[in-house]
Amino acid sequence: GYLYAYRRMKSVRIYQKDRLYITANLTSNFKTAAMVNAVFCICFLFSGASFVTGILILQPEFQLFDTAMRQWMGTAQISICIVFLVIYFSILSLQQIIELRQNAKSNRIMRCMGKSDKQIARLVNQQIAIKLSSPMIMALLIILFCIPLLNGKMNLLLPASLNNILLKLTGEFGVCIVVFYICYFGIVSAMSKAWKSGHAGEHDC
Repeated sequence: GYLYAYRRMKSVRIYQKDRLYITANLTSNFKTAAMVNAVFCICFLFSGASFVTGILILQPEFQLFDTAMRQWMGTAQISICIVFLVIYFSILSLQQIIELRQNAKSNRIMRCMGKSDKQIARLVNQQIAIKLSSPMIMALLIILFCIPLLNGKMNLLLPASLNNILLKLTGEFGVCIVVFYICYFGIVSAMSKAWKSGHAGEHDC
């Protein structure tokens, strides 16, 4: 909603460079996009909670359950985390592929206006990167606000050997997100290039 209002107020300024194209893509159907991003944000938070819980249960110092139960519950939680991440990135990637095909006409218009294939490819990659990461923004704000508070509380409850374990596990989850993000970004980018090369004959003005 803020980006939509910004586009309305600063319509002249965002015509410079490629801001208009990117802002228009972000703010089209922004109410629907906000609801979809909220669902993906919740999915992202559930994934993080499952990862942290699973790794924490697998710690030898965590003695609430016997060893077999700990291993089963920890593995189950990590599996849930992976499922949520695969759902998150797969659906967003599929959505991006569909949108890229729908935007083929606008890409041809930009080419007729003087944009080179390299410039259009850069715009498409920027769009993919933004759409894959936009649902994470609110989730990251929540994590940055809550994790330090929860970490302090957990340090009082857990053994000294597990001090600041929540901060460490959050960092490890961040590394997993980066790996998933790079993989899915590469897949969508490669598919967009393959699709464009397959329709190279339709690019003439």
